Amino acid sequence: MPVASLSSVSAQDDFDLLEQEIAPYYVGNRTRSTALLAWFMENVWREDPDVIEDAICDGGGDKGIDAILVDRDAKEIAILQSKHRQKSGVTQGDGDLKTFRGVAPYFAGPDGILTLLDSGPNEELVKLVHRLELQKLLTDEEDYAVRFVMVTNAPRDASAVDYLEAVDGEEPSLELWTEATSSRWPRGLNGPSFSPVSTGSHLALMSSSRN
Repeated sequence: MPVASLSSVSAQDDFDLLEQEIAPYYVGNRTRSTALLAWFMENVWREDPDVIEDAICDGGGDKGIDAILVDRDAKEIAILQSKHRQKSGVTQGDGDLKTFRGVAPYFAGPDGILTLLDSGPNEELVKLVHRLELQKLLTDEEDYAVRFVMVTNAPRDASAVDYLEAVDGEEPSLELWTEATSSRWPRGLNGPSFSPVSTGSHLALMSSSRN
């Protein structure tokens, strides 16, 4: 019988541990991806559960936007998307990152928000946009920064890293948060540890402010 390598066993253990962690968040009409995102926002970004519930807009017609969070103290808008992989060993490439970043024009200013609302988004997203007053926050007077954040339970591949390097320093910023399965990122003491994958120091600095 072939013996599995230590790295493959470790990757499977990491995958199984995270599945256990997100299981309590798989409730109601949430998908696995939404459950992962809810777990991430509560345990990594330390958001309040009520804030998380209000932030999620995942579903048909969400335009690739699974949640939106506004930090009024930092004057920052975070657009989030989650990708949950069904099995260990599947990696996260650059395709999803490119598609996700393709919605950036919607958040380039007040006119972009109008275009988003005219594009037929789902009811949850429409309500969220109005409740957060995004059209107002994206005026020059308010001067809110926008960051795009993808969360996945899959390790990134070379194409994802290359793409992040290619767009590093561009606005809006793009981050890929992935499970810490390599020695590059220390594991959490009580469970999976998530960290942003990027070579840009400004991204790491922005991300650390949420911890």
